[in-house]
Amino acid sequence: MKVKALVLALIMMISMFIGCNKSTGNQTLLRMLDANQKNQYGEIINGLEKISNDPFPAAIEKIIPLLGSENIRIRNAAINTLKVYDAEIIPDLVENISSCNDNIRNGCLELLEFIGKPALPTMKTLLNKNDNVIKMAAIQILGDIGDSGIIIDLSNLLDDKSPSIVIAATVALGKLKAKPAIGKITQLLKSNDANIKTAAVQALRNIGDPSVVNLIIANIKTTDDTEYLLNALKTVEILGKGHYKLSWATGILREIYNFDGTDSRVMADAAYMMYKAGRIDGIMNMEQNIKRGIYYNYPMIMGYFIDIFNKLGKQTHIVNTFKVVLKHYQNDFVSAKIYVTMYNYGYKSYRKKIIKISNSDDASAVTVILNACIKNNFTEICSVLPELVKKPNYEIIQKTIETGGHFQCDSLFPYFESVFGKSDYSYEIKDIVLANIEKYKKDSAKKILKIAAQDSDVYVQYSAKKMLENMQ
Repeated sequence: MKVKALVLALIMMISMFIGCNKSTGNQTLLRMLDANQKNQYGEIINGLEKISNDPFPAAIEKIIPLLGSENIRIRNAAINTLKVYDAEIIPDLVENISSCNDNIRNGCLELLEFIGKPALPTMKTLLNKNDNVIKMAAIQILGDIGDSGIIIDLSNLLDDKSPSIVIAATVALGKLKAKPAIGKITQLLKSNDANIKTAAVQALRNIGDPSVVNLIIANIKTTDDTEYLLNALKTVEILGKGHYKLSWATGILREIYNFDGTDSRVMADAAYMMYKAGRIDGIMNMEQNIKRGIYYNYPMIMGYFIDIFNKLGKQTHIVNTFKVVLKHYQNDFVSAKIYVTMYNYGYKSYRKKIIKISNSDDASAVTVILNACIKNNFTEICSVLPELVKKPNYEIIQKTIETGGHFQCDSLFPYFESVFGKSDYSYEIKDIVLANIEKYKKDSAKKILKIAAQDSDVYVQYSAKKMLENMQ
């Protein structure tokens, strides 16, 4: 008995000792989260990393405010740590989805979507709240992770007096492909609110029932909001599968095309649909206007027109229009769009032109070119990528590194080696490299990660070491 009592006493002492140590350790981690976000963010991220490996409830209320940090790395680390708690944090997230801080609110929504189905019952109860911010957040989550069981609840919100609630519910029903809600959604096409009408026509497109095409057509007016017209025409095109009635093409489409207040993008879509229905006058007029240089000062509109011509396919009059534009109009974005379209038409000599113009300072042009290189497997682009990463534009750098990952280009590795360990490169560039390095050859990626693990940036160190562990 004495031996047994002694053993029990020892067990209790050890338990108390371990519990005390754990409590002390937890308090240390919580203090790390109070570090200066601007100058000691590495301390915060270190604490979050340790908590994610051994989470404890008291840390939740300390981590939630970090979702609102101005430092994106802290925000990301906080989100990743909170994911470990899973459904346990639903009440805390609900409490903060109406936060005035956009980052906190968006972080909570991201986490609720990550938690998924376990969050549905709570989200459903929030639909009865008087706070529209909370209701909209709940609607968004239900649309992202919901199922057919909440279609009726969302459909009832289409009668709400708040336009924001109606729009949110409409979008959610579209995501859920809620066919039972089609009747109520089509009624919204008669709304005087352009945003509600746009949300309705987008939802109908997502649901994908061709039976709504004629109703959409009947509710189109020349004076409608530009975004609504673009979405309405796109929905008719997709659901109608290109079969447009000639009577409609000679009616509302011509009215839209000829209306003085019609936006150029809408005019282009209307001309395309007229052409598909058998009326070529819209496209021919558009070509003449382009040849006369009417739109040369609007590169994005020119790009939109090129997309329309691309949908029509290879035709002599279109090719001639492109040649006129290339001769008289110097703009890398427009040239890139035409080069890619001409290549798609079968003019293989444009492959060299595509590669040549890839070294542009125009981010939009570079994006068009690199997407074409990926689609058509132009591996020779690897020789251009080392020049592109020198551009002072994050968008170009990110797209270049992503492209290099697709082709596993070794040509970018000298650049990767130079990025880490030096203050010349911003943390954004280092993060872009880390986000894409696993797309490259494994041995080469490991070499870069080992260099990154010695970087002066604490976040880079942690990220690189973690990635190396996962690659073992």
